[in-house]
Amino acid sequence: MAGNVRANAIAYDWLLQQAAYADDADTLEALNTLGRPPYSHREYRTLAELTVNYGGNYDMDMKDIIAITILLPLSMPHGISTGWSGV
Repeated sequence: MAGNVRANAIAYDWLLQQAAYADDADTLEALNTLGRPPYSHREYRTLAELTVNYGGNYDMDMKDIIAITILLPLSMPHGISTGWSGV
């Protein structure tokens, strides 16, 4: 069994709603074939790939994590403003 069953169920339900809203027959068919969790590792990867296709952030490759780590500080030269001045 791969991943967290509750997280997979939430992702499955969200993806089902998104695919139905988009009238995406291919994704709906893939979800119907996949069924609800729990999943094997292969089934987990299928759910993750489908979720990412709809803009969900379910699983990231290490190269993506490294790119974010390197590029994020470059995109915020003045740091992150929390709205608290410390005074």
